[in-house]
Amino acid sequence: MTDPEGRAPVSPEQPAWQAPQQPAPRPAPPPQDWRTMHPPAAQLAPPQPYVRPSKPPKPPRTWLGPWGGLWITLGAVAIIGLEFLVAWLLRDVQRPSPRDYEVLDPILLLIGSGCVIAGFLYTLAYRVPARWGLSIGRLIGGGLLAGFLAAVAAGMLNGTINAFAGGTDASPSITSLAVVGFVEETCKLAAALVLGRSLPVKNGRVGLFVGAAVGFGFAFVENLGYLETAWSVGLAHNGALVGTLSTAISRQLLGPFLHPVLTGLATAAWFAVARNGRYRFAIGAVGAWAASAVAHSLFDLGASAADNADDVNVGAGITVLAIFGYVIAAFLAWLFVSRALKRRDLAREAEPNS
Repeated sequence: MTDPEGRAPVSPEQPAWQAPQQPAPRPAPPPQDWRTMHPPAAQLAPPQPYVRPSKPPKPPRTWLGPWGGLWITLGAVAIIGLEFLVAWLLRDVQRPSPRDYEVLDPILLLIGSGCVIAGFLYTLAYRVPARWGLSIGRLIGGGLLAGFLAAVAAGMLNGTINAFAGGTDASPSITSLAVVGFVEETCKLAAALVLGRSLPVKNGRVGLFVGAAVGFGFAFVENLGYLETAWSVGLAHNGALVGTLSTAISRQLLGPFLHPVLTGLATAAWFAVARNGRYRFAIGAVGAWAASAVAHSLFDLGASAADNADDVNVGAGITVLAIFGYVIAAFLAWLFVSRALKRRDLAREAEPNS
């Protein structure tokens, strides 16, 4: 039955005046926890500091290799030879006057004084282990500076003694030659001890290297004086170039062995008896200094006697034999002492309480 007004149909059991029955409301869902409806975001890890990726360790610097000292020496000799070659090729172009030869070329002066010394200094620096705490700048720069100061002090003392003894620069007195070894070795040893005073490691090998560096600096300054004297004397006898070259060769053979070996051995003795970073007065150390001073003075006395020999050829022959004999003896002494000190230091480092 339909309502005339178009309303919803009315069942016969339901009166027309009664409103249609609404469906039963659905039960409300149980309340949900908001934390389950909106779960918290995932906990972020705390920011980590940036760690730079590690690089593989660099290989030790080899510089010019273990034979770099030889290459430095040969390179210096090649420079001198090249300079003479260029001067010979340009002899007809430049046509220098006689006065042009009165000035010694600074390149020849420096290289002729220190080419072999530079090679030996490189060899020393190449063999210094890092555990000594001896930097390359201190070894080379400090050694050259200390050697220069020692040469200045020794030169003033030797000149004063020679003047009071009645000698001259061209003809030194016997007294000055007899004490020259004591004066120079004392100055060099004092400079070496000052140079190595604050080193963290003091043993015989460190003293050997420090003393040798000071000896090389002393030899370089002394070689400069010998070359200038030879050039000046040669100018008066029309043989400046020959005299300078012969002096340079003899000084390069003698200088790198006389001063570095004697000073190195004496300094090694003083470093070997040091305790807790302090030098000590010991009979052995004093004896090493005295032995180096006596050997130095004997060499100078022998060289002076050979120069004043009646026969010039005999004197020159004795001088050459003495130089080569001294070079061989100095090389063997250095080799023996350095190896003995190396074995001693390695044995100390291997001890459990060291």
